[in-house]
Amino acid sequence: MNKAIQNTKLIAVLLSIIILFLIFYSCTQKGIQEKEEFPKYLFLFIGDGMGFNQMHAAEIIKGASNQKDIGIQKLSFSQFPGTGLMSTFSSNSYITDSAASGTAMASGQKTINGRINLDVTNEIEFTTIAEMAKDREMKVGIISNVSLNHATPASFYAHVTSRWHYYDIAEDMVESGFDFFGGGGIKYPTGRRGLDRDILELAREKGYKVVLKKDDILSLDNEDQDEKVIALNEKLTLKVAMPYRIDTRDDDLSLEDYVDKGIQLLDNDKGFFMMVEGGKIDWAGHDNDAGTLIKEVLDFDRAVQRAVLFHEQHPDETLILVTADHETGGMALGSVYSGYSQSLEVLNGQTISLKKFSDEHIKPYKATKDKEEWNLDDFMPLIKDHLGLIQITEDEKQVLTQKAYEGDEQAQMKLRRALSPREYKEITNAFHDPNLALFGFTLIKILNQKAGISWTSDSHTASLIPVFSLGKGYQRFVGYYDNTELFQRLKNVMGFSTNN
Repeated sequence: MNKAIQNTKLIAVLLSIIILFLIFYSCTQKGIQEKEEFPKYLFLFIGDGMGFNQMHAAEIIKGASNQKDIGIQKLSFSQFPGTGLMSTFSSNSYITDSAASGTAMASGQKTINGRINLDVTNEIEFTTIAEMAKDREMKVGIISNVSLNHATPASFYAHVTSRWHYYDIAEDMVESGFDFFGGGGIKYPTGRRGLDRDILELAREKGYKVVLKKDDILSLDNEDQDEKVIALNEKLTLKVAMPYRIDTRDDDLSLEDYVDKGIQLLDNDKGFFMMVEGGKIDWAGHDNDAGTLIKEVLDFDRAVQRAVLFHEQHPDETLILVTADHETGGMALGSVYSGYSQSLEVLNGQTISLKKFSDEHIKPYKATKDKEEWNLDDFMPLIKDHLGLIQITEDEKQVLTQKAYEGDEQAQMKLRRALSPREYKEITNAFHDPNLALFGFTLIKILNQKAGISWTSDSHTASLIPVFSLGKGYQRFVGYYDNTELFQRLKNVMGFSTNN
């Protein structure tokens, strides 16, 4: 009996020790968590439609422009210490759209293509990472070079059944209370039929300072930090977006300028969350317009570099992520026409986007002339000046070939840009086709072929896309995961509770 009592006492002592150890461990861990410091500043850059090849094409162009030997010059974000891979499928398709992929990244939930922050039943609203940041009293900024009520920016503040409900999205934008919206305009600001109240009027009623002129945007300063600001670019396209960078002047506002202004207005003691979209990478991808796309990637990279400079000033407080929502176009660096040769430098001769070339030259020309009056010779100077494609005679070709053989780089480039008889015939047939779009797309296709670029689609693809990370907690974004997991990792690294 005594032995049994002794064993019971021993067990009780051991249990007490274990319980005390668990209590001590729990308190210690709680103390560690309470002391853990989370990033104060979070930048999330989304290159809409930007896959690995879009990014790498820009690196090749940069390398070719700065050296004679084969080589690349990395973008600012491709030098980040953290690299990950992300899948992008939606709940109803392996090929996602920006609404479903934006929802996945912003809220960690899958939904069907076209829907924003609502489940497949339209009954459950998802809370976004930007809304969580706002609940923590961080300032929040949303920047895009396409319309601010487009699918990707909307994924961080809107909850709608369809991405095409632009007015409803804009209402959610105003109701969000986010501190800074900058870049493109508002699509259908008075509704599709123009019968609703102007969104900008509603915004002013909600306390927003609305700025529409370049000089006024640049004049925003620290005195405006206490205000909520909507800053819309002065120059907008018919699609209510900022123009392609290839179509702008050096002194026009860029994505980088809006990031710079956003930092100035959002910086405060409690930190900020900033989402920046390079939306026109996707648009150029839909057009298979490689020359325009590469300049969009480079413009996007300059915006990222502005955040990198901020990180250098706040290295222990800043996290920067650069990724995409999906890939657009199935862009390949190589084609059946170029074989083992690639000459992306050919694209440097392009000075205008396909969209602008079509809108300002092809459509007006064909609209003001009868079909019998259409003359391709009228267009050859424009094709040379804006796309870099040229005509040469057989004698000129022989002379250039000899110079190219002797190492003349200018002669080599002229040969690359010269239209072959087959290409000229293809352009001629497209020019006389009643389909107005065919001529421009044919010119761009030939330019792509000469550069050594091919495309599998004019839509999105199911390709994996990259995630680059820099700063506090960047290691958490290394690996291969789904786009919903990006949200979970963001939530964890920022210390947002599951109740947010």
